[in-house]
Amino acid sequence: MAFQFIPFVITPEELKNVLEPFSLFIGDTHVPIKYKYTPTREFIEIYSEMYDKLSRGECIEFQEHYSIMKNYFITTNIDSVIFGKEHEYEGKIYKMYIGTSRGYAPYLAPFSFSAREEYGSIIVSTRASYIIERASVMGFQLAFPKEIETMESHSDIIVFKKILKDITAPLKFKLNSIYKKTNIFVSKEVKDILDRFYCINRREIEIL
Repeated sequence: MAFQFIPFVITPEELKNVLEPFSLFIGDTHVPIKYKYTPTREFIEIYSEMYDKLSRGECIEFQEHYSIMKNYFITTNIDSVIFGKEHEYEGKIYKMYIGTSRGYAPYLAPFSFSAREEYGSIIVSTRASYIIERASVMGFQLAFPKEIETMESHSDIIVFKKILKDITAPLKFKLNSIYKKTNIFVSKEVKDILDRFYCINRREIEIL
């Protein structure tokens, strides 16, 4: 299944506002039997911890910081979320997410950032590669299948993008005097401190 991604770096307070129309839930195989949804504040707390580390210049790795690398699905219609297939796992009874009547819900997930010069141009990657480089995490992204445009939950993407784009702009930078505009959405407040981020300050990247 092919996916699309909307990577972003905003403050915890800005994220709280972006998520205001949405409910969060776990789209997992083993979900507690009485589970209904996850309070947004729980994700904001996780995001805040990551944001604090980033602003201090710490390198965040998927394996080392697994506890703050959790994924959450989002929806504007929590009543449409369907769980089922009760099953036993390690002596306890669970249920599993089996989709929603609105289609395949989009979800929030961490993304990494790396940039390199190649043949006179800048190559930017927002995917972690453990073969070439253990790229550090830079922020979160909204991920969703490309075919979601044919599903009812596509409206959730439109709502999320509109709120996000109202407070952000695409990240632009220079590396070795070469200009690059990315598809990473960054708020003004974050832009002012972005040069502290480990994935930025370890290279001679000039934020524009």
